[in-house]
Formats: sequence, C-alpha cells, structure tokens
Amino acid sequence: MEKQPSIKLNFLYNISYQILLVISPLIVAPYISRVLGDANIGTYSYTYSMAQYFSALCALGVNNHGNRTISVCRDDPKKLSSTFSEITTLKFLIAAFVLTAYCLYAGFVADESYRVYSFLQLFYILSIVLDLHWFFAGLEKFKITVMRLFIIKVLSTICIFLFVKKETDLMLYTLIMSVSFLISELYLWFVARKYVKWSMPKWKDMMGHLKPMLILFIPILAVDLYRMMDKIMLGEMVSMNSVGQYENAEKIIKICLCVVTALSSVMLPRMAKLSAENDVATMRKYHGNSMKVILALACALAGGILAVGKPFAPMFFGVEFVECGYVLEILAVSVLLIAWSNMVRTQYLIPCHRDRVYIISVWCGVAVNLVLNLLLIPKFSAMGAAIATVITEFVVCVVQTIYSWKDLPMDVFFRNLIAYGAIAAVMFAAVKAMTLLPLSGALLLVVQVAVGAFVYLALAFVYLWFSDRAMVLSALKGVKKILKKLHLVH
Repeated sequence: MEKQPSIKLNFLYNISYQILLVISPLIVAPYISRVLGDANIGTYSYTYSMAQYFSALCALGVNNHGNRTISVCRDDPKKLSSTFSEITTLKFLIAAFVLTAYCLYAGFVADESYRVYSFLQLFYILSIVLDLHWFFAGLEKFKITVMRLFIIKVLSTICIFLFVKKETDLMLYTLIMSVSFLISELYLWFVARKYVKWSMPKWKDMMGHLKPMLILFIPILAVDLYRMMDKIMLGEMVSMNSVGQYENAEKIIKICLCVVTALSSVMLPRMAKLSAENDVATMRKYHGNSMKVILALACALAGGILAVGKPFAPMFFGVEFVECGYVLEILAVSVLLIAWSNMVRTQYLIPCHRDRVYIISVWCGVAVNLVLNLLLIPKFSAMGAAIATVITEFVVCVVQTIYSWKDLPMDVFFRNLIAYGAIAAVMFAAVKAMTLLPLSGALLLVVQVAVGAFVYLALAFVYLWFSDRAMVLSALKGVKKILKKLHLVH
C-alpha cells in the first residue's frame, strides 16, 4: 500500500503555493502603485473582478468536487483516469459557453474606457478553464503546483519591473498578469500525463458530475459575489480611486488568508477519504489539532495588522494610499473570521457532503453584504465596503458554526480562541507601546513588527507548553528534521 502523504510537508507546500499566488503582486505593489496610481490600479482591479465572475462559471464547483472525488479514487489508476477525463471534458464544454458570453460582455457591455483591459483579462479566464490544482490537491501532491508557480511568478515579476515604466503602461501590466496565470496552468497538463490517461468519456458518466458540481458552485458563486461585490460597487458608486485603495488593502489581507487557510486546503482530501471510510475518531482528532494551528496564526496576523496597518499602508504603497491604512485595519478582523469558517467548511462541511449548510451560510453572506454595501459605501467609501465585509464574514461564520456545533470539538475551538485572542491583545499593547520610543518611519515599523512577533511567539510557546506539550515537542521534532534535510544542523 502506498505511503500516506505527509500532512506537515503538504501544509508547508500549500502555504508556499497560496502565498506565491499573491506574493508577486505584493512584491511589485509599492512600485506599481507609484507608477500607475490608484485610478489605474482601480481599473485593473475592476476588470479583474468582472473576469473572476465569469471564471467562477468556468470552474463551476470543480475545485471542491474534483478534489474530494479524486482523493477517494486515487488508489485506483483506471478509476482515476476515467474520473479525470469526465470532469475535465465537462468543464471544457461549460467553458465554451462562458467564454462566448464573456467576449460578448467585453465587446458590447463593458465601458469603452476599460474595454481593452477587459479583453486582456480573457487570458486569466482561460487559465481557470485549464486549472488542474484540484487534481493534484486530490492526490495530495502539492509540491508539483508550488514549483511551477514559483518559476512563473518570478518571471512575471521580472517582466513587470523591466517593462512597466509609466502611467500609460496599464495595458502591458494587465497582459503580463493575465498571461502568467495561463502559462502556469499549461505546464500542469504536461505533468498530469504521468498520473492519468485522458480518454473520451461516456455522456452519462460525464453528466453524473454535473449535479454535485452545480451544488458546490452555488456557494462558490455566493462567496465570489460578496467578496468581489465590494470593488465593483465601489467602482460604480464612488470612483476607481476608491477601488484602488480597497484593492491594495485586500492584497495584504490575502497574504494573511493564504497562510491561515493553507492547512484546511491540505486537510480537505484527507478528510474526504476519512469520511468515506467513516473514521469519525480520526477526523475529530485532526479537527482539534488543526484548529489550534489555524487560530494561533489567525490571531497573530489579525492583531499585527490592527496594530500597524495605518502607518504601514502609505509607507508601503505611497503617500496617496493613506485611506488604505484605515481600510486595512478594519479588514484585519476578517482574517480571524474567515480562518474559522474556512476550517469548518473545508475540513467538515465539504468532505462530509454537508453542502446544504455551506450553501445557506454563504447566501446569507451575499444578502447581508449587498444591503450593507448599499448603505455604507455611499457614505464611507472604501471603509464602508470594509465594514460590510467584516460583518458579512461574521454572519457566515456564525451560521456555519451553529450548524456544525454538535459534530465538531467546539470546546477546543473556543478555548484556543480565548487563549490566542488574549495573547494577541498583549502583543497589540506591546506594539503600540513602541510608539513611545524616539523612533519614526520605517525604523519604528521594523521595531514594532519585531517586538510584536517576539511577544506573541513567546507567550504562545508558554501556553502550548502547559496545554499541549506533545504538540510542541512534535513541532520541534519536525523543524529539526527539516533543518537536517537542509544540512543546517547535524
């Protein structure tokens, strides 16, 4: 029997993958923000958000359905190949209609001032059509996706610094960003040939995937609606400048979310397999342990952003992004809420086929977000959109928690939430106390981050040492093993 993939290694690979998805735009953000300005950043964000709506139709629930389906049949090569062929063929058929609809939108509906940028986002939609991350995630082979993404992102970042030089280069920037997505997905198709053989599926077998894909698409569409609705409504109701302010704040939040949701993404295929085997005891053990890690990360990141978000934004993105700092601090709370709901959703609801609960929770979020955006955006602009997002994520989190209360170790969840929340509060106070020092600018920010990290890590270590010493020793053993592989220790 094939050895089970290492959850720890896959967690590290998936953190790398998720961070790389947004790290390259973040690396170039200070440069791009100063070269293109907030209006052009807003235009890119607006057209990208519209393209994401169409790409969601192309994906049609494949990521979650494909992931859990592949995880169950991955030990049967024949079944694996047939399942892969059925899902990809169905996805291509659906994508043909969606791509036609997007071309009609870009050509006849999109405003002339950003029509060309809408057409350039077509490459991004094609990358979603060809996306195979769900397949390799189902196999629990995260290393493959990380390596190809790293190479592509490095090359695209270099291209941005080399070719995007002035405010009128927005078209070139959009082209580089969208084409890089497409190239990275094309590479995975060559790698996939090692694991599966594509064959023309039977119509009945292929259409058998349509219903579960549609069921999972409904909540995905809802999530995309309320998470992209903010920028689209800001663009329509206020200005592209406000979209630019919100976009840059969201870039920082996405980095945090990549870290706190990476473990849940790794656990989804493992939980789906355990659910199929009806191994409830092991699932509950994984739920408790993974939530400890997720809450520790989420509280640290949320508290850190709350403490330094306001001075960080204009220092990092440029002086015209002062409002971005206020937006960033408001959105910091959403990191903790999304981390919690993502764990419940990805490690319990989806693997256990509790899709109805998932659907109810996110559509509640859509309704709340729409109403709050209409009320808050005209009065508070980007900050109003941020407030609406935080309240929306709270509603989604509460609904999912209520429905999952009896089946998850909620006592472990809340005990760790209180503990890490208290540690984050101490860290916040320590970081704010650093403003009393005779320092300013970048030096003060560096000192604040260093002090905050030290305080949080020290207190978290003490808490874990007394509450779960076995977990600490296991983590230290894992770190030592990695350092040995890197030849940093003997």
